[in-house]
Parts: sequence; C-alpha cells; structure tokens
Amino acid sequence: MMDLVHRLDPTRPVTCAYVTFPPTHAYFGHGFMKIENILGCNYGSRLLPALHRQIPNKMIFGSENENCFSDRGVVKTNVKAGLINEFGQWPEHGKMVYIAGHAPWRSAFPILTHPFIAGEFVWTGFNYRGEPNPIHWPDVTSRTGMMDLAGFRKPCAYYWRAWWKKTPSVYIFPTWTFPVKQRGKPVLIRCYSNCNRVELVLNGHRVGSKIMPRYRYLDFMVPYQPGTLVARGYDGSRLVASYASHTAGPAASMTLTDEVPTLTADGESIAPIAVRILDSHGVLVPHAANLVKFSVVGPGMIAGVCNGSSACHESNVGQSIHAFNGLCLVLVRAGDRPGVIRIVARAAGMPAAHIALRTQLRRSTGW
Repeated sequence: MMDLVHRLDPTRPVTCAYVTFPPTHAYFGHGFMKIENILGCNYGSRLLPALHRQIPNKMIFGSENENCFSDRGVVKTNVKAGLINEFGQWPEHGKMVYIAGHAPWRSAFPILTHPFIAGEFVWTGFNYRGEPNPIHWPDVTSRTGMMDLAGFRKPCAYYWRAWWKKTPSVYIFPTWTFPVKQRGKPVLIRCYSNCNRVELVLNGHRVGSKIMPRYRYLDFMVPYQPGTLVARGYDGSRLVASYASHTAGPAASMTLTDEVPTLTADGESIAPIAVRILDSHGVLVPHAANLVKFSVVGPGMIAGVCNGSSACHESNVGQSIHAFNGLCLVLVRAGDRPGVIRIVARAAGMPAAHIALRTQLRRSTGW
C-alpha cells in the first residue's frame, strides 16, 4: 500500500491511526509501525515515550486523542435527561469520575512535555450528529467537541486555548449563578489558565490564590454568594489576565451577533447568527430555555437553527428553537441578489432583537 501511494505521489509521507489502548498496545512499535513514514497514534499519549525509545528516528504525532465528554452550561450530570456536566464527569461506584478517563490534559500533558512528539489531533473540535456516547437515548449527537453542535465553546476549549497559545489567559467555570438554596454552600470552581498564579476574588474580597501547575488546572471551593467572581492571572506580581463571572437575574432581552457581516449574493453563502439571552444588566442567563422564533426580510432565508444540546430533538430545519443554557443559533442563507437581509428574533416576555446583514455580488476573478 505504501509503495502504491509513493508511486502515485512521491512527495507525501504515509501514516495511519494506530489505536494504542489495550489490547492493541501489545503490538506497539512492531509490524507496520516500523515501516510507515510517520507514527500516528490514537489515545495513547502516555505510551509515546516508550514508542520513541523503540523507534527513535521517526516523527510521532497523536492522530486522534482525548478531549472530554461534556455539555455546555451543565452543572450537574443528569443521565436520564442525557446531559453530562462541564467537568466531563458522571457517577460511577458512588463517586464522580472522568468518563472513560477522558480529560484534555490526559492527552495534552505527555505531548506538551516531550519535544519529540510533533502535536496531536483532538477528537473533536465540534460535537457532531450521531455517535451519542456514553449516554445513548435521548442523545442524538456526540459530546466530545471543544465546541457544541452550534459552535459555542465549552469550558474544555479554554483549556486548549491556555496551553496551545502564548497569550496570557484565565477562565473559570461553572458560571456564578446558582439557586438561592445554594447560598453559603461551597461550590467547585475550576480554572484553566497559562498564568503562573491565579487569584479568585468574590465581591471584592480575596477568596484564595494558587500556583498554576503547568498543563493542568486549578480547583477552588468557594462559598456561594450572588455577585461577581473574578479570576486574576499573574506573571509574578504583574496582573496579565482576568475573567469575571456575574450572577444573572431573570431573562430580560436578547442580542444577535454575527461574525459574517457581508455575504456573497450567490444563493449559497451562510452567516451563523448567535442568540444570547440576557438579564437586565446584560449578563448571560445561563439556564435560559426560552423558545426563540425567527423571521427574515430581504434577499435571504433561514437555512437552519440549532441550540447545541446533545439531547435536543427539535428540528434543525425550522423557524424556531428553544435556547439551551442561554444560547441558540440561526443560520441565514443569502439569496442571489444583493441587498440587506434583516433578521428578527422574538421570545415571549422580551423585546424583539434585530440584526442586518449586507449581501453583495461576487467580484469577478477574471477567469
């Protein structure tokens, strides 16, 4: 097979995706691994140093590696409802465990600490239709993405951002909005950061400060009081990053956000419009599930809707959808003539939200 590939295209090396968890790891470093040009390994980052000792002259990369099983905005795992918390844990033998041992640092730590490993592909960037696991029904999508099906980031995306980018960053979750009965009780707050030290401040009072372990995370137990929880990231004594989580009140308004303000009027180009449900102070309402209805005026149409929930059974081809934990998405397709597309979102008890997209004819390329 390699000879055929090289005859067809002699410019490219050949690799494969070798599954490195038991029982296949017994053949690690043997067979075709000694022949292929580049060593591609799935789900076995911790075994790669041993592979390098066996075959030291070949490049190694993670061809499919762990992220985690999680659902955006979910604080408590509910198997019956088909939802797993943002930590990627569920109950097993009376305690909360990482599902199948999957956690981002499980794959990232060995790769980031060994220069002979080139990098990795993480399963996956986005959730996707099908392969619902570890919960099957009522789920209809996977949940291994850094982002959900609608493209909204989950907390694990901030782990990867922290350790694959050099820009100082800090992020905490879950969001600082809990029931009144939680007041005074400790809440587990997790922090992803690439700063040297992280400090938590609640309503202006210092909660605690910890040194950030490299390529890992920090946990704080914080007694819940409504208000503002701030994470401050330090490089030595210098503040280099911060992130604030505010307690939200009842839903009061919506905002529409577009990342593609100008579309080509070709009947195919699509803009994803994010919908955020906010309280009266502009804070995202993290558990809002309002039904949002959409309409379009102008040279365009609604191509689809989504809310990112792994257990959502609403059609993605329609004019409305319920928000999932404060967010949903509408996809708008441009028509075949230029102009302005106006999108309106409506939900009971809130004023309508509007956004406009401009479409233009495709510029000639001279071909």
